[in-house]
Amino acid sequence: MYTLLFKKFLRNKIALFSIILLFLSGTVSLYVGKTFLLNQQQSIQNATVFQDSHLKRMISLHQNDFGLLMYYLKFVYIHKTSPLSGLAIGQRDINSSLQTLTIRGIEGQKYDSDFRNPFLLLMGNFDFSFVLLYLFPLVIIVLLFNLFSEEYESGTWVLVKSQATQPFKILIAKLSIPFFLLIGVYFILLVLAVFILCIPLNLIFISFIISNLFYIFIWFSLSLFIISFFRSSYFNSIALLSTWLLLTILIPAIVNNYVTQKYPVPESLNTMIKQRDGYHKKWDLPKENTLKLFYKEYPSLKHYSWQKEGFDWIWYYAMQHAGDIESRTDSKEFASKLKAREQSTAYFGYFLPTLYNQLLNTRLAGSDLSSQLNYLEQMTLFHEKTRLYFYPKIFNSENALKEDWFKHKQQFFEQSIPVKWWKIIYPAVFVFFFMILSFYNLQKI
Repeated sequence: MYTLLFKKFLRNKIALFSIILLFLSGTVSLYVGKTFLLNQQQSIQNATVFQDSHLKRMISLHQNDFGLLMYYLKFVYIHKTSPLSGLAIGQRDINSSLQTLTIRGIEGQKYDSDFRNPFLLLMGNFDFSFVLLYLFPLVIIVLLFNLFSEEYESGTWVLVKSQATQPFKILIAKLSIPFFLLIGVYFILLVLAVFILCIPLNLIFISFIISNLFYIFIWFSLSLFIISFFRSSYFNSIALLSTWLLLTILIPAIVNNYVTQKYPVPESLNTMIKQRDGYHKKWDLPKENTLKLFYKEYPSLKHYSWQKEGFDWIWYYAMQHAGDIESRTDSKEFASKLKAREQSTAYFGYFLPTLYNQLLNTRLAGSDLSSQLNYLEQMTLFHEKTRLYFYPKIFNSENALKEDWFKHKQQFFEQSIPVKWWKIIYPAVFVFFFMILSFYNLQKI
């Protein structure tokens, strides 16, 4: 029986073309991911060369003035990119994974990024996650919309029912052919991904495989449920495409609009303004006021003497830090609201498989908003650690040539991603729900 059904399936040119097109799309998405990873690696290599050459040049120019040297000197802090992010680029194309920081105000440097084509950002990335979330369901719809109805419409179903003791088993056999073909395409693409993107076979990657396998199961079970009512092919196609449109585009767009309206972030602009004002206005205020604020933050630095008249590096760096202090509340509120946005979106995801898997994929790849916010938090700590290391040297007017500058290499932040198995297998709830309903309908034929 399976041989005959498979030969019949091969005669369906549209189905074969859909599977081939899906495979080619998946392959292209892997090379899109490869290009992304190569660009990230190239940026890190460029940063390494920059840091060394920049150090040598600045020291040669400003070795006699430690304060002026630190005004210009930049330190590289890198958000390490997981190879898995080549499959789910997420927000890595928007948020910079590499920052060059001076010891001046951090809030004015946190969100610096490269210039990018806004039209390309609007279109998004054609990564493997996109193929999984949007194209796999479409191909499933193409393969299944008339899987049962064609038997009824061609008049062969009456003959099948008269000769088979359990006709629904024939329908399940027909379903199994496109099912195993698409699962085969999925695993072939994953094998290619391992070699093309150099993905390690670790627990994170296994979690990624399982979670997206459940996502494919969801669309098979949902499609089976719709076609199990034995309506016309026209009805099935409209119902399935409408479901795809709702679950992948319309409802996620509504959720996004709701979340952004519920958690507006005017603090993003306020942070920038307060940081700038907090610094620039200090030029016109008495130095005592600025240093009082600075010493309150760092009492261990009180013993360093400063000049009341003329320019003074202690006062200048205290003034720089004052901008960060005055914008700190808005900065924390901004990060808090972004976290609230992500959390609210995650709650909706428990009812929307497409949204759920999109968030889960980027989370496993370390390319989600949460990972970026963690990077920014660690960047702030790195900035403070660097400042506190160099402040005494600046305030003591030490000789710059005595410092071992080349121990200050670029630093990396690597996101630790815990695997929560209940989140990985949670989509199975949808699969079982639709499968039970589908078999209930099939038993009635």
